[in-house]
Order: sequence, then structure tokens, then C-alpha cells
Amino acid sequence: MRILLIYPPNNPHVLAPSNFEPLALEILAALVPDHDVLILDMRYESYPSLKHTLDHFRPDITGLSCNNTVQVSRSVEVMNFIRSHDQACVNIVGGHHVTLIPRDFYLPSVDFIFTGWAERSFPEFIDAVVRGDSTDTIQGIITLQNGRPVREMENLFDLQAGEIPFPDRNVTQKYWNQYRNEIRYPTALVNTSRGCPFRCTFCSNWKATHGHYLTRPAEDVFYEICGLPRKVSRIFFADDNSFMDTVNAEKLCDLIRMSGIRYKYSGYCRSDTIVRHPALLKKWKEIGLENLCVGFEGIDEEGLKKVNKATRESTNAGAIKVLHEVGVPFRSYFLIDPDFEPQQFNRILAYVKKHHLVNPMFTIMTPLPGTDYYNQVSDRIHRSFDYFDNMHAVVPTRMNPREFYLSTVKLFLTSYSFPRHLSMRLLKLMNWITGQKEKNRYLQLMPLMRLVLLRLYAIFLIRRLRSFARKNED
Repeated sequence: MRILLIYPPNNPHVLAPSNFEPLALEILAALVPDHDVLILDMRYESYPSLKHTLDHFRPDITGLSCNNTVQVSRSVEVMNFIRSHDQACVNIVGGHHVTLIPRDFYLPSVDFIFTGWAERSFPEFIDAVVRGDSTDTIQGIITLQNGRPVREMENLFDLQAGEIPFPDRNVTQKYWNQYRNEIRYPTALVNTSRGCPFRCTFCSNWKATHGHYLTRPAEDVFYEICGLPRKVSRIFFADDNSFMDTVNAEKLCDLIRMSGIRYKYSGYCRSDTIVRHPALLKKWKEIGLENLCVGFEGIDEEGLKKVNKATRESTNAGAIKVLHEVGVPFRSYFLIDPDFEPQQFNRILAYVKKHHLVNPMFTIMTPLPGTDYYNQVSDRIHRSFDYFDNMHAVVPTRMNPREFYLSTVKLFLTSYSFPRHLSMRLLKLMNWITGQKEKNRYLQLMPLMRLVLLRLYAIFLIRRLRSFARKNED
């Protein structure tokens, strides 16, 4: 059977589109090794290319992955295009957003919707289609007729970690010159876990997985790393918290160390994990841990409680200290609430300066479908899904829109200003001259070239956000 799997085109409204590999599609391809599978990544292809593929590959089944809310409109366009060009092909769609709001794909161009984890449902579905059997009893599938659901089988989320196959990266080989991180290094995505046990109000991950969480065996992750394409130099652990299962994380670290393979690693980590397990991070630092993304979210108890972060400001401060001592560079993420007033922006900037944070990131709190936050503000949303990229306010701001966006941009500009980073370098030099070298453990410096790139990005950001603010005022 010929199976065409598609990653949707980029949304032009997104300020920072991802260039990572379509990991979910590579996993699906690995689940059906006896079939002819082709992946079309439409971030790097055109509609004429899609038409050419449909004409020459002539798929029996076409599947599209819509993981992010900002991909909905482009995904719908692709499915409608396929159906208009090929009436006989069976069209299926799945992904994170689809699991949360399947009704967005109740379309005449869609035949089946896959919800939740598809490691069991997808190969079962393919086998049933090949045999000509009914698909009615397969868990996690919604059957549509003329855009209306006629049958829905709940996903039980009883997947075992060992059932997750190694991704088939051969089917994306033609795109691997494109799969890079934000500073253009060839980067692979690797999952060490699924889901999340925490219940943050702004996060849709635990909602999409019905609260289920599982960890992949360290041996599986290690062997997947061993088989990565040669051109890959960096690995991003695409989990909510790659080090939460500390026993498994340490075992993986030991396997990598003993093998002698060398990569640069990065991933997400909670501040409470960092505070409780500094020795683990030190071990990972020794084998190539290059960067951590740490979601601090708020700067005080009130802000953390509001988003149900299940941590404290003192824990965040402790994590900063640990990471500085261990010497692991990190990105500190903070949420910008649309209800912010000028003083809240000033307080975040003061926090960044106080803790010598060299790589802070500021994202606008977005009511992603399925989240508790979405339920709280759904009646106030006044922007389409095209703007749900965590850089646009999709609910009215308390401040004047132009002032709100300029305040957001100011956080970036001031945090990455040349005078600020020069003063940190001078402070480090003075500590060394005066014999206070111990203090330098708490001063991380950003490479000059990276700082220049971030400043250029800030200029681009200013122009885009100013334009959006003007439209928002009209």
C-alpha cells in the first residue's frame, strides 16, 4: 500500500517557525515497514509539488499531522486540496491539536481522525484497510461521512513505552539539510518520554494525553541516538521534562559516556528537578549538555500560583544558582500575561538583571485549546488560530496594544543589549582581577556572535509586532 504522510506548510503569521524534523510522521512511517511510505514536508515544498506527488506516487492513504494550533488553517487547505485532486484517496488526519479539538477537521475532505497516541491505532488501521476489514473497533479513531462524525472510538492511552519504535529517518533524508535549530546547527529531535504529570493551566500537553505520562527505557533512547544521521551535531530532547525520571536520565547518561559518542544536548527541565539533582546535571554537562530550557513562567508566588506551576520563586532562584555553579547555559522562560500593566514588565526586567540571566525568553500567554486558561478566557478571544504562536496577544490586553507590544519588545532589547552584556563581561574581569573568582561562577556570558544574531532577530520582531499592534488598534 502507498502511504503519503504530510507535514503542513508554515503559517506566515508565525514569528519564529520551527525547522525541526517531523518526528511524529517518522514514527508513523516506522510502524508500517512493509508498505511504501513517502513523507512530504510542505514547509519546503509547494502545492505544485504536492500535485506532482499525488499524480505520480498515487497514494492509497494520505495522512496529515496537525500538532500545533497555528497549523490548523494550513492543514485544512492541504486536506481540501488533496480531496479536490484525488477523490479516491483515503484521507486521515491526527496530531496534538486534532486530539484536543477534532471538530476542526469535521470536513468533507477528511475520512478518519486519529486522536491521542497512534502507535497502535495507525498500524491496525492500515492492516484493516489492506484486508478490506472494518475499522469500526479500532481505538482512537473518529469516522467521518461527508464531514460528519458517524463513529468515535475513545483512545485508551494504555501504550507501553517499549511499543514506541525508532523513527524512520530515511523517509525524510532529502530534507535533512533543512532540519536545524534556531542558530542553524543540524539538530535531531529525540523523545525520552510522553506526556507530563504536572497540571499547569496554560499547557495543553497533559490535556492531550489525558494526564498520562510514560518514560522510554534508557536503552531505547540510547540506541536511537546511535543511529542518527551523520550530519546531526546536536540533539534536542523534545519532552516537557527530559530529566524528571532521574534514574532513567542517569542511566542514559552513563550509556552515552561509555559509548564515547559525542553530541551537544539540550532540552526542557523544571526548576525543582534542577534544585534536587545538581549532580545529575553535572554529569550531563560532562558529556555535552549544552543548554537547558527552564520554564520559570513567573517571578513571584502570585504569578506561579496563577498558572498552577507547582513550584515556588525560591525554587526558581535556587535553580538559577545551581545552573550557574554547574556551568550549564540555560534559557529562562517567562510568561507575559495580556493583563500586564507597565509595572509588571519592569519587575520582570529587574528580575532578569538581578539574577544575571543572559538568555531570557518572553512568551505571551496564549489560551491554547483544551487548557484551563482557554476555558477561562474563551469568550474574550478575538484572533484566529493563525496567531496562536505565543508571540501575539489573542485576547484583549489591559494596556494599549501598541504599548503592550513595545513593552514586550523592550524586554528583549534591554535583556540583549550590548551595554548590559559588556558590563557583565567587565564585572567578570573585575572579579578575576580582585581575587573574587568565586563570584564568576554565577556569571554566564553569551558568545558575541549569538548576541548579534539575537539583536537582529529583535529588530525583525519589532517590525512585525509594531505592524500587528497597528492593526490591532484599527
